Amino acid sequence: MKNWKSVGLILLACVMLLCGCGGNQVGDIGYEFEKTMPDGYPVQSEETLEWWCPIFTHVSSKYGNLGDTPFAEELKRATGINVKFIHPPQDQETTQFNIVLASGDLPDIMSFNWSNYANGGSAGAVMDKIALPLNSILENGGAPALQAVLGSDPVWKKSLITDEGWIPGFPNASANTSSVYSGMMIRKDYLDKVGLPVPETVAELETALRAFKDQLNIPIPIHVDLANWANTTNNIVGGFGVGSAFYVDNGKVKYGPMEEKYYDFVEAMNRWYKDGLLNKEFAAMEFDQYTAGVLNGEIAVASGNNGGSWGVWLPGIAEKNPDAEFVSLPYPAINKGEKPEFGHLENSFQGAMSVITTGCTNVELAAKLLDYGYTPDGQLFMQYGKKDRDWVMGSDGLPKLTELITNPAKNGNQSISQALGQCSGSGFVGAPKIGHEAYMNEFYNIEAQKQNIRVWSNTNMADHIIPQLQYSVEEGQELAQIKTSAETYKQEMLFKMIAGTEPLTKFPEFQATIKQIGIDRALEIMQDAYDRYQARK
Repeated sequence: MKNWKSVGLILLACVMLLCGCGGNQVGDIGYEFEKTMPDGYPVQSEETLEWWCPIFTHVSSKYGNLGDTPFAEELKRATGINVKFIHPPQDQETTQFNIVLASGDLPDIMSFNWSNYANGGSAGAVMDKIALPLNSILENGGAPALQAVLGSDPVWKKSLITDEGWIPGFPNASANTSSVYSGMMIRKDYLDKVGLPVPETVAELETALRAFKDQLNIPIPIHVDLANWANTTNNIVGGFGVGSAFYVDNGKVKYGPMEEKYYDFVEAMNRWYKDGLLNKEFAAMEFDQYTAGVLNGEIAVASGNNGGSWGVWLPGIAEKNPDAEFVSLPYPAINKGEKPEFGHLENSFQGAMSVITTGCTNVELAAKLLDYGYTPDGQLFMQYGKKDRDWVMGSDGLPKLTELITNPAKNGNQSISQALGQCSGSGFVGAPKIGHEAYMNEFYNIEAQKQNIRVWSNTNMADHIIPQLQYSVEEGQELAQIKTSAETYKQEMLFKMIAGTEPLTKFPEFQATIKQIGIDRALEIMQDAYDRYQARK
């Protein structure tokens, strides 16, 4: 397969030269789409499409199958298309995904994060004749709504398209503002007691933490999650002028722990730990214990997700201690008065999408179904559910969720996430939809949560985030091995150096070991892929 792929790419390039353009033969490996169905919805069809997709627990906890949800009912009414949903068991999604692909008995549509396809990501899925690329479908009017959406945002298209020029599926993408959802908050009432403003830099934050400890006897001045997933949010490290893991700096891909300034971060965390500023259990605190510390005032600065953490803590604080006030803590700037360079931001497209498989019995009908999610009505439905039931249009021209979604007394004592997931396209992986800028303003119904997004989004992280890159099979396998080894070792040693079980004098050895693991080769692979991404038209 590896050799065939290399030969195949050469042949494709030759065809492009002979034809003088990209063409459908190249873009779709010989597949030609012809539009026969009329425009508009609903369509008239008695066929049923099989749609394989993992569903989230906030849907499966109430409904055994997506087909039983209000979402499926409205999708059928709006599009006129019959769908049979197929779901893998919870926690077996990847295993079942691989089993389905290996069987050769493919459903019409499969939704998944296709960047995780082991044999070359989404490009490999096309090359292996599993996913049918959309080039010919788009060029010949089979998915006009998606075509318009991709034309409106070059970042989405650059992230979706493969190095070979294929568009492999219908993406689940979001506006950048909804890709920021993690950060820190600080007790404003504590700051007022010690006469300090909200910190803007690491130095100012340290001053506040010492005041909390020395003047107010706060047991845990700060708890910040430094585990792998959360460390990429740059809660602290960005204030030292370096990213926590892989990032871009003026077009060059870098790995934070290999930069000199990363030592300053480790040294500061070690100092905070020794001086009792950083939670002694920073590496192992359970969520229930963490919640208790935030609610009872033992923790003055905390990090967490805006929904799952602060969505729980803020109402709890208001009920238990109305005098307590948490406010948004900006990501630390390198110098006071500057915009923070680093913060939390996820790619607006991360590889999750719905693909039409090569086993599809009616490609045009499948494209028609999936394209609905990008029409004006479909975008609102996929994001907010059914109009006048789940949402209404506000006087400001923005959708407003109804109490059937937001009020536990009216939605079966469910969270907003649960209720909305059962009525919209947010209940399953890789749904064909585009996130709205206004969505988070509705999803976060506490004013402090809305302020968090405004504050946490005010960074230059967009200049540093690694976009959704495309790798060859060989590149992907080699990179995954190096990244896994490097990140595992980094995490272990970071915790040990902070806690003092390994001396800071081991830092040069720490960097040397990461170099031996092969970090330079990983950076080379990522830099090549990044340069290819930047060169895409």
